[in-house]
Amino acid sequence: MRRIRTTSVPLVAVLLAVGCGSGGGGGGGKAGVAAAITSDVPLAFRDLHRSEVSGVSIQPFPGAFERVARSEAEWTALWNQHQQRGALVTRPDVDLRGETVVAVFLGDQTSSGWAIDVVGVAAIDSHAVEVQVAVTRPTGQPAGGPVNPCHFVAVNRAGPQVSFTVRDVTQAPVTTPLDDVHGELVLAPTRAGGQTLAFLQDGETTARELTDPATLVAAGARPGSTLLLTGDAETNPLGATALPEAVRVVSFTLDDVAVTGALEARAGGVALRDGEGTLYEPIGTLAAALLRRPVGRPLRVTGRLEPGHRSAIAGAVGLRVSSHRPTATIALRVTGGLAGADHAFSVDDLPRTGAYRLHDRTIVFPDQARKGAGRLDEAARARLEGLVAAADLRRQPSVFRPQFPLLDVPSTSLVAADAQGQVTVTIEAGATLPAAVQALVTALQGHAQRAATFRTLERGTFSGVAQPGVTVARDAAALRALWAAHAGTGPGVSMPAVDFSRQLVVAVFQGRQPSGGYGVEVRALERVGDDLHLSVTRRTPAPGQAVTLAFTSPYHIVLIDHQGATGDVYVDGARP
Repeated sequence: MRRIRTTSVPLVAVLLAVGCGSGGGGGGGKAGVAAAITSDVPLAFRDLHRSEVSGVSIQPFPGAFERVARSEAEWTALWNQHQQRGALVTRPDVDLRGETVVAVFLGDQTSSGWAIDVVGVAAIDSHAVEVQVAVTRPTGQPAGGPVNPCHFVAVNRAGPQVSFTVRDVTQAPVTTPLDDVHGELVLAPTRAGGQTLAFLQDGETTARELTDPATLVAAGARPGSTLLLTGDAETNPLGATALPEAVRVVSFTLDDVAVTGALEARAGGVALRDGEGTLYEPIGTLAAALLRRPVGRPLRVTGRLEPGHRSAIAGAVGLRVSSHRPTATIALRVTGGLAGADHAFSVDDLPRTGAYRLHDRTIVFPDQARKGAGRLDEAARARLEGLVAAADLRRQPSVFRPQFPLLDVPSTSLVAADAQGQVTVTIEAGATLPAAVQALVTALQGHAQRAATFRTLERGTFSGVAQPGVTVARDAAALRALWAAHAGTGPGVSMPAVDFSRQLVVAVFQGRQPSGGYGVEVRALERVGDDLHLSVTRRTPAPGQAVTLAFTSPYHIVLIDHQGATGDVYVDGARP
């Protein structure tokens, strides 16, 4: 099997912490239901503390043992005994009115490599609780100094009787090579109540935990990114998640684009046109299979751009295809009226990812144009899919008209497309709709109103900021500092009005340049969970291009309606 890649990135073992709960020294982790155990009613539990050193057992002990604390006195005594050896750690907070502390210990062991973990808790009946414990033994030659592993958790509603089941998970992992497999990065819940990155291979339904996601993140990967991966899949008995397998990445290649579009015949060949109107000429080993798909049907296509490719199709960019599959789309569009409305919200991959796009602009107020993108969560996507099926647009009239037509008001269109083709239903203002169609319109309007979007505040070639960089302003003080650096503080300078309860400002500066021909533009905003990802294009003059000889300092400042996405801001995959 081929294990050497032309694009290879070495990885380091660092856990991606995306809102993870505590796992080492303090409380506060979110509740997490554990893996399968012998009882039928799983209980929630959360990590309190995990350590390789404990003072509870100072004599050699051949097997696991446990302690249970139900009162403040018991909890204090247990923690004080645990702290007799090793560094002092603040005692985790526990609400003993609704929680019970359960701790498991492995006793003194002569070398590192030993571990003990609570991996499941369930109610046997109203009086008894079963705790499942996993013990890991070292493999190979002993290494490191002596240890005394332990694990403390807080269990919800533990009954008066607590029993323990111990299983040995020391068996060598079963490894399966993965060579040039394609898939998508998704988020998976951790045992501690947080989230971490996982890899979902094309055609599979269960993701694999990533043992070392740090370099993928550094390369700009995020949930929803698609990639070609080479690595090793192995069993995952004590991973951060309950996923049955993990993957240790050897190398990877991130895709440049993941788009929904349709094939169309053009002069010079067949091209893929996406929802933004961009034309791609499919190339590479998968292109032939893609081009055999029916023209005009929605497809989800991923791949890498080939800017040096000379296309026979005018205006097309070369796209080296890494995956393609049929999909289904649904769009709501409002157009016309005195202001020249052009509002569109489309879910481009309804059966799978729920990827959506929004743009909202008018002819009268072009500077207020806003756009955004993101993904519906699984529940919202499934509900919308059900509403589309119930509306059954192919059985509806092509136009719904009111009894008394209204003049100079926008009209609404529902556009659905799948493997059967495309159907458009036009709804004139004031028309009465069947309940199922109205429910679909209302749902799409709601998703559009909740989408995070951005619009331009200022864009130009002369800023007072001479260094390249990105500034994020989340409050009035930060905006004042930004605006003073950018525009100065003279009497003619005025800051934009910003409602920081729902908005923030991002400024991208290209820095001082020796001539004209340079530029910077925020092209897209995508919401990923509570994080916001911006894509930026930076332009430089082509060789021989005629430019002005004056110094320039290009910039683009945008206002973001975050709609509750108050996490991190990323620009081209990196946090400013």
